[in-house]
Amino acid sequence: MSGPGNVLELHDDNPRRWDAWDLDIEHRDSFVTVAFDRRFGDSILEQSITLEAGSRVLRFETTADWHERHKMLKVSFPVTVSAREATYEVHVDTPQVVVEAIKRAEDSDAVIVRLYEAWGRSCKARIRTTLPASRAFLCDLLERDREEVAMHDGVIEPELNPFKVTTLKLVP
Repeated sequence: MSGPGNVLELHDDNPRRWDAWDLDIEHRDSFVTVAFDRRFGDSILEQSITLEAGSRVLRFETTADWHERHKMLKVSFPVTVSAREATYEVHVDTPQVVVEAIKRAEDSDAVIVRLYEAWGRSCKARIRTTLPASRAFLCDLLERDREEVAMHDGVIEPELNPFKVTTLKLVP
């Protein structure tokens, strides 16, 4: 990473101050979880960060009780990636859909695509890929399959809910 990760950035806020930090650390044989609350104005973010024994995945679970008006909160994980080649082979035909990540699956050769609806209204996204994918699945953030979605000629059209992160797994 090129800087600190899990940096919650509240934009256009005067001033940015947290009322309290409640830190709770829970130790178990198979994992460690750190849980805390952060306050932004009238809003509260509850976050837990979990690392399972032997895992390469650090899991962040965040719940927001958001009461700010005309404010947008983002989380930042700046990374430094160095590669001689890059391939960008996923295209979304819906302007209100933002692709947040395209990466290799943690436990297979599948490709993970994370996207969300950005305008606050449900929509059907049209995702076209030239990747050698034969099947597509909606999955959770831990990349566990939830349901298969139809794919025809490299096109997937999932229904997206307002502001909800959707994770697709493209299986070769």
